[in-house]
Amino acid sequence: MAMMISSHQRTWDTDDRQLQGFLGLSLWEPETNRPRFGAGVKAPLRKRSLETMYELVFDPEGEVISGGEGGEEVEDTLLTNLKLAWHFGHMDWAVENAKHLLRKSKGAIQMSDIDERFFLAAQNRAIAEFVARRVIPLSRAAMALEYPLYVQSVPARIIEMDLPTSRFFARTVERSLCTLPATLRSAEHYQLTESEIHLLAPQVIWVINYRCSTHSILLPEKLRDAIDEWRPFVDPALLSDLYERSQKNRPYLLSEDVKQRLIA
Repeated sequence: MAMMISSHQRTWDTDDRQLQGFLGLSLWEPETNRPRFGAGVKAPLRKRSLETMYELVFDPEGEVISGGEGGEEVEDTLLTNLKLAWHFGHMDWAVENAKHLLRKSKGAIQMSDIDERFFLAAQNRAIAEFVARRVIPLSRAAMALEYPLYVQSVPARIIEMDLPTSRFFARTVERSLCTLPATLRSAEHYQLTESEIHLLAPQVIWVINYRCSTHSILLPEKLRDAIDEWRPFVDPALLSDLYERSQKNRPYLLSEDVKQRLIA
């Protein structure tokens, strides 16, 4: 056990620890983990977005207005990668750059003169940077625990989706970072009830499908092991949908073992 964890050890900085805290995790002391399982987890994040960009920069006279240094307005909100990227300062460089341009122009340039596509591109880069720096290392470390956990963005309203339809596996809806047990042993370790396991199991299947689509699961035996113990807790129609998607997009994963587990 010690060897498995030590191979993934890293120094978790203040932001890493705050992010883990939002999810009920503390990977620097795994024995204190109290995961907040499932979709829809919320936390107090800095209230920042493109809509508040004007307030974060300067007014026409060049004076700092709300959203600058000092007290920060926060809101209890879903942990989307977009909101987390803003919260952890990955867009601060774009805000500061706009401030610098407006200050240097002495009023000749206004915020309305800056093409919104600049900020949209900056925001996309900020999200990618946040995921690479914070989410991916956390996800890998959580999977390397003695009782492995998925740390993954899932649709926030996944519980309300109609399971037998393709809407369940949609990737275009708003997604929120959450923690899920990767194995039934993990679920039992954290003393989840049978009803809680039934509630979380479809979300685990969503993550498994996503990991297949992003090539995190490349071998049939890995897919078999991932879905095997969750089968009794999910609607067979959901597994059938997963089979049809794999048949169309990832047939190399459909060994006889996998087929039997998905369409039995």
